[in-house]
Amino acid sequence: MPTLASAVGREVRRLVHNGGPQPVQALADGHFAMRRPSLSEHLRALCEAGLVSGQHSGRQHINRLEAAPPAKV
Repeated sequence: MPTLASAVGREVRRLVHNGGPQPVQALADGHFAMRRPSLSEHLRALCEAGLVSGQHSGRQHINRLEAAPPAKV
């Protein structure tokens, strides 16, 4: 089960913060050595926590960051 503190979850948040809203397939293909269903599990955990939201655009599911990035210490 993916956690919010996992390396994948942190990287997804960084990618959608820096690169703007992105489809699941673009995130899976370009940044992670995992298949889309595995990445979708991580995204689901982030969505349930309110950190990322998703919206359908045609056949794609576009993900965007909902929470402000943590402040640097």
